[in-house]
Amino acid sequence: MMNTILQQAVSFRSTVPILLTLSVAPQYLFAWSLWRAVSSILPRKVYEYVDDKLYDTYQTMVVFFFENYAGTELIFYGDEIPLDKKENVLYLCNHQSTVDWAVVDMIAIRQGSMGSIRYILKDSLKYLPLFGFYFPQHGCIYVRRNASSDVVNIERRMKKFEEDKTSMWLVIFPEGTRYDADKPEQIKQSQEFAKSRGLIPLNHVLTPRTKATEIALETLSDHFDAVYDLTIAYKEKYENIVPRKRPKDLLEFFDCQDPEIHVHVRRLTPDQIPQGCEEKKQWIYDAFSLKERMLSQFFSEDSEVQGRFPGPSRRHRVPLARTLSWTMFWAGVLAPFLATNVEFENEDDFKNAISECRSDNFETNWVLARHVDQNPNLVTLSGFGNGGAEELKESLEDDSVMYGLVRFQEQIDQSSTVKFVYIHWIGKQVPFTMKGRYGIVRGSVNKSFQPHHVSVETDNVSDLDHEALLNVINENSGTKNKVLDAEQASERKAYDRGFTGRETGNNKKRVTGGFTGFQGKSGASVKFDDSVHDAASDLRSDTTETNWFVAGYQDGNPKLPLICLGSGSEGVGGITEILTNDIVGYALCRVTDVVDDISTVKFVYIQWVGDNVKPLVKAKTSTHKADLEQIFHPAHATIFANSQDEISESEIMDKVQSSSGSKSHVRNNTD
Repeated sequence: MMNTILQQAVSFRSTVPILLTLSVAPQYLFAWSLWRAVSSILPRKVYEYVDDKLYDTYQTMVVFFFENYAGTELIFYGDEIPLDKKENVLYLCNHQSTVDWAVVDMIAIRQGSMGSIRYILKDSLKYLPLFGFYFPQHGCIYVRRNASSDVVNIERRMKKFEEDKTSMWLVIFPEGTRYDADKPEQIKQSQEFAKSRGLIPLNHVLTPRTKATEIALETLSDHFDAVYDLTIAYKEKYENIVPRKRPKDLLEFFDCQDPEIHVHVRRLTPDQIPQGCEEKKQWIYDAFSLKERMLSQFFSEDSEVQGRFPGPSRRHRVPLARTLSWTMFWAGVLAPFLATNVEFENEDDFKNAISECRSDNFETNWVLARHVDQNPNLVTLSGFGNGGAEELKESLEDDSVMYGLVRFQEQIDQSSTVKFVYIHWIGKQVPFTMKGRYGIVRGSVNKSFQPHHVSVETDNVSDLDHEALLNVINENSGTKNKVLDAEQASERKAYDRGFTGRETGNNKKRVTGGFTGFQGKSGASVKFDDSVHDAASDLRSDTTETNWFVAGYQDGNPKLPLICLGSGSEGVGGITEILTNDIVGYALCRVTDVVDDISTVKFVYIQWVGDNVKPLVKAKTSTHKADLEQIFHPAHATIFANSQDEISESEIMDKVQSSSGSKSHVRNNTD
């Protein structure tokens, strides 16, 4: 899928946590292996104590990203989980997403028990790189589905837990695999299994497999302080959850807007669980029947009960101070291994190719570079030619990350314009971890190809067809339905370049690109105060002198509505007075551009993030892009700024000229 990128905050938002947690894994396991070797002569209890502490530090980083960084809100219902003491717990829960593993961390950290988490895992997970070997060393148990031979192993391991008095949150997902609302065949198979056992078919959970849970209840009943029977549901704050959909997985979760995790807790003591074998089995089935009823209500069309579990709710957040220190520690450990700059193996050849591509004296109109031997920090010239994007496509490889520059020369209205498109190719066969590692150096590579008018990131060659790229250029340069034709221009009074007020009469014939309405999309994460609507309407009107307005979050809080911070007709001076270093702000200004006797009115959208804005506020506002476009688009040029120098009138007009093709900031017509 193609993304035309001016700023990829959302994509980067997902890459950072996954990249960091995966990249730290080798360092974590190296530290663990050293401790394992040292502790071989020490009592088992000493090894487990330090291993649990080490595991806690790593999982604290996981909680930081999934709760603090993502802005996730946990909403609890039912019984209270004791927070003033640690418990040995059997943790039972419905299973629907890879995020379920992070939710265990997010709940355990509140009790200070995160290092004690042990899982009953599918046997296939033992092939997971690095952690597949480590999990059993931390007390996790692999099981094969329907394998009777596993019973002996499970019983042996659990008896060992009791003998050693191992502290634990023993986590079991009795369904054995993830429930997926988008896989009706999976649900049907589970329902058929239930019927074959004389059980009631379930729609919102899978029929549980009970053996591991039965053994745990039988073997460790004296060791457990409690059984936590949890029911979990995911939603985004403004999401329409009917019909039920598959929740976001690990790779998608950080793109959620205001994620909520609803957790219903039943806390039972072991003596509340039936003792007989069949009675235990029936208790497990009954527990999942209860989950079925609660989830049916949660995803009901009845607005009175939809999106919540029965009973009063409690909201609880983990303080940032609890998670940030260990996150910074592991990031510091990793930092020496993550150089952000790239070097070119044949730098002179690359620079010559780029120079020829930008010059009128050469036919070269595309350049392509790639990494050397998958080394993120070493790039080489891969090819160049005069066949444009169609020829460049022939050199792209599905298992590589590559970077290209293509020169376009198009006739738009009465002007011939030269545009440069930067292409960031990410092959579909590139491993996810390497995608993240390459992402660390993307800024350095981008600088080597600057300046360019638009950027395209894709893994699909059809996105690089001539017409597809031309559409991207038009949509981002303001040349599509936004430029006056010669007849319209001749009826207008000529203006000097720069900020202007409106004039009546012929000025009403300008084309603005058809701005319509101010309502955000359904379920938008940004609410707009009426003052923003009014200011935008005033700016785009033919009958006012207003040529700028600035909007910002009420009280600087991105969870509150966007309000108008000011508007006026004096130009950039009014904007810079408002955009200070401690706010996130959005400005829209109107300028007049004159090219070859054609006067055009242009709109410039400024996204401002002050240097003193807190990182979490930056992360939160980075998800608002699509909603902000409801107000601030169409615009002929977009500026991302954190310095007053970047929004001077000369800088704004240079941006307008380079975006419109009226004056290429890449090269002059006389070059």
